[in-house]
Amino acid sequence: MLNRIIILTLLMLASCAKPENAPDRANRMSGKSLGETIEENRARLLSMPGVISVQAGDCGQDSCIKVTVQKKTEILMNQLPPMLETWRVDVAEAGN
Repeated sequence: MLNRIIILTLLMLASCAKPENAPDRANRMSGKSLGETIEENRARLLSMPGVISVQAGDCGQDSCIKVTVQKKTEILMNQLPPMLETWRVDVAEAGN
């Protein structure tokens, strides 16, 4: 009985663990990596008044596109997309 409990516990833990060689989320269904998506959109985003930088970032469990702006204004926030390809766009004010 104890052996069964140990085996079941180990199986449950193993199913929750992330595989060592789990593929990075850098390749999505679109086939474009995070870097490719940033490079394709960087010039357009940087041309928006108030945008300071565009780079890869960490948004919790997933990678994202970090856009740094001078100030989060309503106009600028309406111009910035919430997603590019399959990547979330996270907007942060400089200095915060």
